[in-house]
Amino acid sequence: MRSPDLEELTIEGLWVEVCPPKSRSFLIGTFYKPPTSSNHAVKDFMPIFDNCLRRATAVDKEAIITGDLNCDLLPKRVRLRY
Repeated sequence: MRSPDLEELTIEGLWVEVCPPKSRSFLIGTFYKPPTSSNHAVKDFMPIFDNCLRRATAVDKEAIITGDLNCDLLPKRVRLRY
């Protein structure tokens, strides 16, 4: 079942609550953050995304986060060269 109360209108994301029979329900969130060079990039994506995650964790359910976030989280010394 979709959980629009956990979503933000300014970023592309979708939350779904999965309710398997005889098991505890959990959330799946999937998000897309366009590359910084895109005309559709939201300048304050990370604070908005963080707010979505805070609301989801406040529901006290396990959550799985997926998506294409176009974020380089590796330290500079670990970056791969092609």
